[in-house]
Amino acid sequence: MFDVLGIGCNSIDFLCLLDGPPVDDEKIEVSRIEMQGGGNVGTALAAVSRLGGKAGYYWAVGDDEYGQRILAEFNEYGVDTRFVEVRQGKNPIAVVLINRQTSTRTIFYTKQDIPVLSPIDESILKKGDILLIDFYHPETALAVSRIAKKNGIPVVVDAEKVVECSGEIMDNSGYVIASSGFARDFCAVKEDTEDRDLLEMFVQKVRTPFVCITVGKRGALAFKKEEKRIFRQKAFPVEVVDTTGAGDVFHGAFSFFIAKGYPVREAVKFSAACAALKCRELGGRKGIPGMDEVIDLMRKSGV
Repeated sequence: MFDVLGIGCNSIDFLCLLDGPPVDDEKIEVSRIEMQGGGNVGTALAAVSRLGGKAGYYWAVGDDEYGQRILAEFNEYGVDTRFVEVRQGKNPIAVVLINRQTSTRTIFYTKQDIPVLSPIDESILKKGDILLIDFYHPETALAVSRIAKKNGIPVVVDAEKVVECSGEIMDNSGYVIASSGFARDFCAVKEDTEDRDLLEMFVQKVRTPFVCITVGKRGALAFKKEEKRIFRQKAFPVEVVDTTGAGDVFHGAFSFFIAKGYPVREAVKFSAACAALKCRELGGRKGIPGMDEVIDLMRKSGV
């Protein structure tokens, strides 16, 4: 039914574009404040849909004042929400301060009183060619990964923050795409560790057949254990406004291209182009490109 079925975080993001770093005890006029849907899996699914894929969301949404807005925005992007359960509780909220001078972000978030997806309907998980999960609610991610492994369902893991069961979740999956920060924390190494060394250490600690680490403006490095070879994907050049959601878009694009049967090397190239184009706009979803834009950027970049 779906190219990608997502189980994980969706949020409401309040985005503030600053001309410099925030200053304590000051009232500062800013150029833009916007509210958009966000969250790792939520934004990834919006990317799948914008690229022409069939995306479905399976999660619980709170019944607070943002619940219907979340569902409405998903519908605007073409993400199927028929399996979303509206339950008593709140929805995750994030406040994102973007420093336009440095293209860096500071994120404040809350996940208090959010409803949890439980029990998990195994029949729904079988409706996705690819399952995309994050670690937002670790117990749910672990349960989903176990069910997927038992049923032979391919899983893409968005590894952003280390949790107690990170290792087992990744070992139950087919593809792990981790931020460099996650990989450093998981491997307990210093921040200045070279990208290639970090990937090699990370690969030794997980049993996943395919591992990728995103390294921001340096692009991404990946390793397919079957081929026993590391490959690097450079970042595509764009005029950066905001990097919020770039990793989420990368995960969504990668999941979609894998679902469509692309080799992992090609999937990483397309995903890098999608993530770069997103950075042209404020927020995680506003700049998500369509397929024509992705192909055009790749051609212009000589790919």
